Amino acid sequence: MVVLMKTIYFVRHGESTFNLEKRFAGWSDCPLTAKGNEQAREVSQRIKEFKKISKIVSSDLLRAHDTALAMGTTLNLPVTVDERLREVHLGDWEGLTMDDLERDYSELLETWFSDPTRFRYPGGESIADMLVRVEDSIETHLKDCDTVLVVAHAGVIGNILAKWLVGDIRKSSAFNIRNAKIQKIVIDKEYSYLDMLNG
Repeated sequence: MVVLMKTIYFVRHGESTFNLEKRFAGWSDCPLTAKGNEQAREVSQRIKEFKKISKIVSSDLLRAHDTALAMGTTLNLPVTVDERLREVHLGDWEGLTMDDLERDYSELLETWFSDPTRFRYPGGESIADMLVRVEDSIETHLKDCDTVLVVAHAGVIGNILAKWLVGDIRKSSAFNIRNAKIQKIVIDKEYSYLDMLNG
């Protein structure tokens, strides 16, 4: 964890085609919907109200990158792309719906429900794997600036908040990270606190 006072604004991408179809996306490079593009424009206007942002960093996946580009235009800042900020890699589950999983992966689904933190997606990665790369990315980008905007995914943001604020990634779903909403985290020496959720 980086010390000294730092501020991170996390924004989930706007609505994607897979969100609309209720499909698990993971590393699938699905685009924003028309609504998602509008959400990106709206959050770009809201983000202007907050403390001056020094840097914008985005997942390389299209839905996040396009959301970040809209904010970069509004804030007159370039967007740094970092693939370490990708959503958890869902492997064989990518593109599937919950109905698909219940039909084809019923036993694995029970394991996933019982302890998602230890679960490794078939052909993909675990939440723990994802958190290693995401935390490495955030630490890298906070080294040279005090206020960073990170544009990423629900799984990335929810699990980071659960780990940093609660110390238990099993609580990630409690944060209910919504499309194109702002979460503000302040890191002050040895602790972090949530200053805004779904703003």
